[in-house]
Amino acid sequence: MGDSEPTHLLSRLGRLIADLLTAFQRPTGSHTSIREVVADVHGVERFRWVLGNTVRAALALHTVFIVLFAALGVWPLAAVNLGSVMLYALALAWVRRGHLQAAFAVTALEIVVHAFVATIFLSLSSGFFIYIPLATVLTFLQPQVDRTTKVVWGIGEALAFLGVVALGEATDSMVHLPSLTLSALAVANAFLFVASLGFLAYVTQEAAQSAERDLRIALARLDELARTDTLTGLLNRRAMSELLDAEATRVARHGRPFSVLIADLDDFKGINDAHGHAAGDHALRCVAQRLLGAVRAQDQVARWGGEEFLLLLPETDLETGLQVAERLRAAVSEPPLQLDGVEIRSTATIGVAVFEQGHTVFDAIRSADRALYTGKGLGKDRVVRGAE
Repeated sequence: MGDSEPTHLLSRLGRLIADLLTAFQRPTGSHTSIREVVADVHGVERFRWVLGNTVRAALALHTVFIVLFAALGVWPLAAVNLGSVMLYALALAWVRRGHLQAAFAVTALEIVVHAFVATIFLSLSSGFFIYIPLATVLTFLQPQVDRTTKVVWGIGEALAFLGVVALGEATDSMVHLPSLTLSALAVANAFLFVASLGFLAYVTQEAAQSAERDLRIALARLDELARTDTLTGLLNRRAMSELLDAEATRVARHGRPFSVLIADLDDFKGINDAHGHAAGDHALRCVAQRLLGAVRAQDQVARWGGEEFLLLLPETDLETGLQVAERLRAAVSEPPLQLDGVEIRSTATIGVAVFEQGHTVFDAIRSADRALYTGKGLGKDRVVRGAE
């Protein structure tokens, strides 16, 4: 029983360290939806991540200062750093709630006030004034603050820097530390300033790179949406038209033809009328999946319009295209569709045409379309060859 408590404390400490390390990691593709990327066009979430991690680092640093000044017996500065830790905890809470300007104001003011107080107690040679430029860097990273306000803040921080230097030159320190201790403190502050500046540059760069990744992902999704039929998930007319033109260019180079199939569901209006448009949409999605499952990997299927589908079969002559069309026709009709618990046998009429050199894509589509309507006139549920 006596050994369980230390183990419990160690496990909690391990989780705390793990959580802290995780907080400094910028997840890849944190905003992958188009809506999120557009909403964060001004970089608010990126600044939130930068400011949050800066506050966490400052909180950890001032915790170390509490221990240091307590060890040196400078209890007023230990108390000041305790107050700084409480302010940074407040700023971190505001960051989490999205109150970024309030969190920034607390952070910047703490840096400036801490520099003044440390200079009064330990003199300018302690080096605490050197942290003020970090507040200036954060000032100009704010995304939702206009340029004039940033300049005003920057001028105020520059004046504060000069004021601390003037104060340090004009007054004696209230606490006299050994010169070696004071020099070590100045060197430590210089090192920590450079490390803090590097850390701030790192988190800012990470945020920028993450934003670029988010934008690329969102643009890819936007392009996918622009090329996809939202109901069936198939290619839409625009995407298929681009593929047909590209395939026609390939035929011009290599001479191998491709087939175009146009499939139209028979009596589709009857499904809508009898079962409603939701059932009709369900039927279209089912047929789309059946068409995809019946073609080769290199073949392309698009919703051409309404209940009409267009299929592109690369490097396929007319006879092979007819065979594929028969397989597709059978796949559409069997097994029957299940709509509202009722079995409905759907059928399709398919027109098949081939694209060869010397013709246009429009010629092939028109030939397949005419064959389709010929099949409709012959009784539907059949495959019809287009004119060569």
